[in-house]
Amino acid sequence: MPELHSWKEIAEYLDVSAYLGSEVRLVDSLRLAAQWPHPVLVVGPNVLVGRPAETVSGTAADAHWLENWTLSPAGRFELLQRARLNAPASALAGYGALLAVQETDNSVDLFAVGDAAGLHLLGRGQPAGCWWFDLDLGDGDVTRGLWLPLGAYGVGQVPVR
Repeated sequence: MPELHSWKEIAEYLDVSAYLGSEVRLVDSLRLAAQWPHPVLVVGPNVLVGRPAETVSGTAADAHWLENWTLSPAGRFELLQRARLNAPASALAGYGALLAVQETDNSVDLFAVGDAAGLHLLGRGQPAGCWWFDLDLGDGDVTRGLWLPLGAYGVGQVPVR
């Protein structure tokens, strides 16, 4: 009979597998944060992961992060870079080389994701009032920013600097 664990011991992982003819083999696993949210987006060689703070102490170790991972030639997850966020990332969306990170405070940070090592902050915005951006319906690029529909209230823009 399998051993039962408490809910505190349950963890989610991002797994990379290789299909070899008639079998699948696990290549590597990346443990995701125990806290919600922890979105994941793959853009080319970049594996982007939102990592919320583990506690609320306010130290750098307990900050909210956007992490940029890649797979090394040996097939292992390798952390390339981290960018500090003001709030936990709740959604990630890619528009070519433009990455939009929606945070739980409804702000949106824009990053340029070029080569596998780069995470360059381009801009930040937030809709007025209590509207919520829907990243799935947006469009933009690294030169003009991001345009996001606000339903019957028009369109919001997150500009680049």
